Amino acid sequence: MPRSGGEVDKLGNRYEGVWTVDSLLDVLAGEAQALTAEPLTGELGIEFHKELNDGSREFHSAKRQTTGLTWSLNTLAAVGDTGRSILQDLFDRIAAAPGNTACFVSTTTANHLEELRALAAASQDVANFEARLTAQDRLKEQFEKYVLRVGGTIATCRDLFRRLRVVGLTEPELVRRVEHRIRYHLYRPDGNAVEPKAIRLLLGDALLNWLGTRVDRIMIRDYLAGCGLHERDWQRDPQVRETIDRRNGVYAREVEAELIHGAAIARAEATTAIEALTDGSRRDVVIVGAAGLGKSCTVAQIVHGLGAAGIPHLTLRLDLQTTVLTADGLGRELGYPTSPAI
Repeated sequence: MPRSGGEVDKLGNRYEGVWTVDSLLDVLAGEAQALTAEPLTGELGIEFHKELNDGSREFHSAKRQTTGLTWSLNTLAAVGDTGRSILQDLFDRIAAAPGNTACFVSTTTANHLEELRALAAASQDVANFEARLTAQDRLKEQFEKYVLRVGGTIATCRDLFRRLRVVGLTEPELVRRVEHRIRYHLYRPDGNAVEPKAIRLLLGDALLNWLGTRVDRIMIRDYLAGCGLHERDWQRDPQVRETIDRRNGVYAREVEAELIHGAAIARAEATTAIEALTDGSRRDVVIVGAAGLGKSCTVAQIVHGLGAAGIPHLTLRLDLQTTVLTADGLGRELGYPTSPAI
């Protein structure tokens, strides 16, 4: 049987699902280690948690909107049918471990919650936090009436608020952001266009199968690869790296095939060029000389030197015979997903 607020909401709460997909893209991009949606380990009241790169956890509560104009502290602290409140769920997750943080996101702003978070973040100590609160009578009154009964003490509340993030984002803007990230991060090796909306919905469907499962970058990457999608991060795409290595090797072999007895004359210019390109002093190096002076051999030695140093590089001959008219077309002809320059 589906859990209340769990599988049913994943199917019906579009805003919550898009926000979760946004964090899946964080994991894919290496901005977080993993994500667990609707965990089955008793972590009630949250949509998912992310394992950040420093080993800490960030818990997310996404609520599309409230019945009022904004999320009041009264509403956030109100005990629902579950016997819990939104604020209690957030505070419990934060307090569970010293490094834990939480994020509350909604299309409807939570102004007072954000004000308290900002006061806590700006305060040097508990006394300063209390002084800042005292300067805002109405906010202090609501804090004492609704928040203290959840947090316990002013010191505890200050610590919890310092580890809380409050986000207000409309659904259209959230969708626009997620689909922009999809266009930026993904491509189809077959050359077909990426359809951001279709991929967003695809990832939303995948979340249903991943409920309660720790999802890391490899899982997301492999799932997308099965759907004909690869990362646009060329440095991490093994298919692109293999193509580049192969093309670099072909270039060097073609040049060195003409060497006398297969022996190359070491060129000081090659060492100078590598140093200039890698020490930050130059963005461009041009090798100029008359025909037969060894320009091609010098470039081949540069290719070998960059490869030996583990420095990513791509070698491209400009005397290729081709009928394509664009850089993107040339890249695809050579087996790359896009322009060699990109």
